Amino acid sequence: MAATSELDRVSMLVLRYMRRPIFVLILVYAVGITGMALIPGKSADGNTEYMSLFHAFYFFTYTATTTGFGEIPNEFTDEQRLWAIFCL
Repeated sequence: MAATSELDRVSMLVLRYMRRPIFVLILVYAVGITGMALIPGKSADGNTEYMSLFHAFYFFTYTATTTGFGEIPNEFTDEQRLWAIFCL
């Protein structure tokens, strides 16, 4: 039987203690993305449009990691802005 290295032990410790925070992060992202895709928005023409899951994922990814690039694909409604504040 091969002896375990120190790196294996450290990896197991990190995985053991980081499992719950990673699951919480994934859950928050999933709820935020789903909510953003379900909340109606307004297009430039004033028509009601829904954000795609891809655009919602992109928005949460760049907003959580930076200060953000703006509102895509259209300007957000107040409900969408409130949801983004709540989730972040």
